[in-house]
Amino acid sequence: MRARDRATSIRRRGAAGVVALTVALLGACSGGGSDAEPAPTTTQADPGSSDVAPGDVDETSSPPVESDNVAGVVEAAATKEIEYEGGRLRLDVSPVVRSGDLSRVTVTVTALRNPEGKETWYYYAALSGTATAEEFELLDMEGQQRYLTARDSEGECVCTTDINGYGLLEGASAEIYAVFAAPPASVETVDLVLPGLAGTIADVPVE
Repeated sequence: MRARDRATSIRRRGAAGVVALTVALLGACSGGGSDAEPAPTTTQADPGSSDVAPGDVDETSSPPVESDNVAGVVEAAATKEIEYEGGRLRLDVSPVVRSGDLSRVTVTVTALRNPEGKETWYYYAALSGTATAEEFELLDMEGQQRYLTARDSEGECVCTTDINGYGLLEGASAEIYAVFAAPPASVETVDLVLPGLAGTIADVPVE
């Protein structure tokens, strides 16, 4: 009986090892190559904690994040131009500005050229599939950390929630913001990941 029990235990441990190895390999291959970077850890701001860590976020019981307490800036630290619907947009991205446990980034969108026949251009799909900034992310590839937008006590994004309402005349601009957990002091740059056609804006300074 003891020999059979030991054999059963060994088989179970072996099966668990195969499952763990399979998961690890799938994670490593998700980028499409054998030398792909490991998947970053995900962090979401918890306004009730001074030490934000993955898995520790309690969105419903945390006090609300007051976005007005997170200073915004308008000076561009990174710029990207994109073609969309036959028009052209310029995205001027501010530095990611720390304020206590939180940080904020602002994207100023300028309509350089509106699509033909569109005096007012509703361009939100170039930045987001949801017409809000809630799917914006900060990505620290060196530290393997992904930062999601902060949520208030009701689970709402602390960010611009109606990009669709910002129709632009040609030459006009609109500001879109999002709040995140503050990256550690050692982090100097992050990538801003936009879910729309604009894609990733790399090497945004963190201040």
